[in-house]
Amino acid sequence: IKYLPLYAAVLGLLMVSKVPYVHAGRWLFSVFKSKRRMVILFLIIAIIAVFRIPGITALVTLYVLSGFVNLVVKFFNKNCFCDGGAK
Repeated sequence: IKYLPLYAAVLGLLMVSKVPYVHAGRWLFSVFKSKRRMVILFLIIAIIAVFRIPGITALVTLYVLSGFVNLVVKFFNKNCFCDGGAK
């Protein structure tokens, strides 16, 4: 609990940044179109049911970090200095 203000500040900064995130509402409405997403949703519900508040905290943290990780991966893929198999 003593780290909650710092945690909230970091979340707030990421929320107003240009870090791209998956829209949670659109993702939830498309769950039934994908078996993979249904499994992920089931795991999310199971984590919340078993761990309650720590589970929710962990899931929110994973969600926030996923946007940042996605941004870094896109940056490195875009700026790859690979020769593409050139001779």
